[in-house]
Amino acid sequence: MPLPPGSIVVAANAGSDYLFVPDGDAKTVRAAVVSLQSRLQYGAVFVSDKYRHIPGTLRMGLINTESPATGRGPDIMVSFSFDEHVAVAGRPGIIYASSINRRGDHGSFSRTDTHILMLAHGPDFKSALLDTLPTANVDIAPTVARILALSMPGVQGRVIEEALKGGPRVTDYSVLEKTYRSSKKSGLKMKLPTDLDGRTIDPKLTTYSVELAAKVLKRGSVNYLYFDQAKAIRE
Repeated sequence: MPLPPGSIVVAANAGSDYLFVPDGDAKTVRAAVVSLQSRLQYGAVFVSDKYRHIPGTLRMGLINTESPATGRGPDIMVSFSFDEHVAVAGRPGIIYASSINRRGDHGSFSRTDTHILMLAHGPDFKSALLDTLPTANVDIAPTVARILALSMPGVQGRVIEEALKGGPRVTDYSVLEKTYRSSKKSGLKMKLPTDLDGRTIDPKLTTYSVELAAKVLKRGSVNYLYFDQAKAIRE
């Protein structure tokens, strides 16, 4: 059934939400972004590259989430607010999950959730190696393909060569930290997450922006960009 103009479809992913605007109306996208920026439970907002610059947001292409297929990718991707300093049961990091009293989630864009352990074992891997270089899920497929002598041209990610026998040393790589900051969106009325009707606001906060921390892994002339953390900055 066709949706009326101005409709927004929300795909809840437990940790981040994807917003689709079927008619691709830029005004609807901008209005949705302002609504998200104004609600304290929402964190960093990324918008599809096709909408160019929207104040207080970063491009989805910057974190490789822009879909090349028309209509397949979301118009807006938003995470939830987190506090990496608060500890529960001795483990640091909390995230705003939902208004339905959910007790579990897939995690936030905080380093407490993006920095996780990857284990590998087998005859092709170096023994007892502690690999401190950045890796990601997209690196698993090309690494397995290399072990199986399969060709995967154009694949995202990299072969985790430093973990394979005969591969380079960890010290052969360099890691650079990089920070991206969006423009600021001012004049907002920040609504408290405890008030579902949105009538209660925080008068001290009126400005929203996004800060993205990334790591660039370099070896020779090849660079790989890794997502590290993304957070909303409200002032």
